[in-house]
Amino acid sequence: VGDMGCLDGPDPDEDGDCEGYELTTDLDFDTDGDGDVDANDPNSYANWLPIGGTYSAVFDGNGHAISRLTMDRSDVPGGLFRAVSGTVRRLGLPDVDLLHGGGNSAQAVAALADLLNGGEAVAVWGTGSVATTSTARIAAVGLVGTLEGGARLAASFFEGSVAAGNSTSGTAAGLTRQLRDPATVTAVYFRGSVSARDAGGLAYTCDGGALGDIAVSASYVAASIAGTNSRSGIVDQVDTFDGPCSFSDVYFDRTIAGFSSAGGRGAARTAVQLLSPTSAAGDYANWTNLDVDGDGTADESPWDFGTAYNYPALKHAGMDVDAQRTDYDADGDGLVEISTLAQL
Repeated sequence: VGDMGCLDGPDPDEDGDCEGYELTTDLDFDTDGDGDVDANDPNSYANWLPIGGTYSAVFDGNGHAISRLTMDRSDVPGGLFRAVSGTVRRLGLPDVDLLHGGGNSAQAVAALADLLNGGEAVAVWGTGSVATTSTARIAAVGLVGTLEGGARLAASFFEGSVAAGNSTSGTAAGLTRQLRDPATVTAVYFRGSVSARDAGGLAYTCDGGALGDIAVSASYVAASIAGTNSRSGIVDQVDTFDGPCSFSDVYFDRTIAGFSSAGGRGAARTAVQLLSPTSAAGDYANWTNLDVDGDGTADESPWDFGTAYNYPALKHAGMDVDAQRTDYDADGDGLVEISTLAQL
């Protein structure tokens, strides 16, 4: 794929002759380069329609990015895709601007897709804003609406603002709306802010079931989290009646979140505790020997711990570590700067 027009083509594997797509260059929804995604852009994609059906092939970003994905809809859910059962890897989605005004509570607007069913997303990342209106029932989440059917999310992140505007039923979460059995989440993070009636730092709900376990490991959340009805640093609602939801070595930054209860899922840590380690030690001791590519064997650690006053960053598959860095001791005096009341 070398231009925007290729992305709205047919499902590549429908005739069995093609295994999928790969990006050969960075793409930008701002096709005229004026800094705005609007109707003035040649071949305008100012109101993106998610790639329809269920994408069942491979989409390899090759480390490239599709910038400024823009959507303002009230019909179909999703983001770049509507649903994925194949593989998406090594893809960046910077500066998304997604707004949804419809849908139902079982759907989500998200940078990558509404549904990851039996597929995998590895080394996928996004930044920007995802939001729903005051009348929408659809959830707002960073990357993927629902993970189910053996889906895997690994070495991926979202950084930005996620907000649900409906004050009576709005739900939002940093990375995913729902984890449904079986599903695996390994080495992911969310940084930014979540606001909704019911808000989760990483996920809104985890529904364990009889089909298999749900396992989340080696991950963190560093975000302000505001829920007028309920909120959690990791996952807001958990149903383990039919099966377990396991969270191993998963943390949220209680300094930024503004509260310290983990709800029994993951653990709360201060900003200093998460920022200070410069290697896989202490709370991060088990963040090595992770199976990131899903082949059942341990891979090289996907994490780079940087220097003190850096949150861990992802380096898997050539991900840009420097672009993920924020120095929380910018003046070098050994003290973490505080600039908001929520950090106190």
